[in-house]
Amino acid sequence: LRLLKIGAKIRVTVRKVWVSFTESCPFKNIFNQALDNIRKIPLRV
Repeated sequence: LRLLKIGAKIRVTVRKVWVSFTESCPFKNIFNQALDNIRKIPLRV
């Protein structure tokens, strides 16, 4: 397990969390893959 240290701008609204990366972010693909995996987890109701 590795801890990712990234530089990104995070905006939080009532409904969404926006994460904006710089163009040269080396971990952008890894972060997107982790986000896709989180989205596949079913929600509990």
